[in-house]
Amino acid sequence: MELVSAAAHDLKTPLVFIKSAAAQLHLGSLPPDQQVRQLVRIEQSAGRLLTLIDSLIGSTQADQRQLMLEPVQAEQVIYQALEDIAPYAQELGFNFNVRLSRHLPSILSHRLALRRVLFNLLDNAIKYTQDNSRDIDIRARRDRDKVRITVRDYGVGVRRSDLEQIWRLFGRAAEPATTVPGSSGLGLYIASSLSRNLSAELDLKTLSRGTSFFLRLPVASQLSLF
Repeated sequence: MELVSAAAHDLKTPLVFIKSAAAQLHLGSLPPDQQVRQLVRIEQSAGRLLTLIDSLIGSTQADQRQLMLEPVQAEQVIYQALEDIAPYAQELGFNFNVRLSRHLPSILSHRLALRRVLFNLLDNAIKYTQDNSRDIDIRARRDRDKVRITVRDYGVGVRRSDLEQIWRLFGRAAEPATTVPGSSGLGLYIASSLSRNLSAELDLKTLSRGTSFFLRLPVASQLSLF
């Protein structure tokens, strides 16, 4: 029942946007520039719906997956996650600053699950970035027997009182996103659950401006063949 209630609430917001924009277009009285604006609004809201539905599906599976770990090239998965979120990020004017160390070793992971974790961290960074900043930093380097991937935003940050809450199912920070309404509270829960299944460490550091999320994954003993 909790899942149904939360899903209904989060699905309602983008649907209201779509209905309102479609109604204005139906009247046929809008000038061309406003018609384009309403179409973009519909497209963005539909994208949020698809992301939310995907997150709801993922939330039912995150704790149940038996993941087969294999050597994976971290750099490839990072760029795949960036490619996944690029259309959504570009619509909102975000810029990704990527800096990866040379000769990153292969990590022991699961390609699709890691890709999902990184996508959710990037999506969370977009949600909680303030209007005056559209930069998100992605870094990766070796850290002893781990590879450390960092996703840093320049948004509202995380209050100390919220540090435990945000990892829970439907947990979210006390201050909502200002640029993208309707945060479901599922993204970080799924990222945390999948990280445990990947034998990865996921943590965060709240900064004077924004938040850095750290993902540490074990270095593989053999090279990836893919």
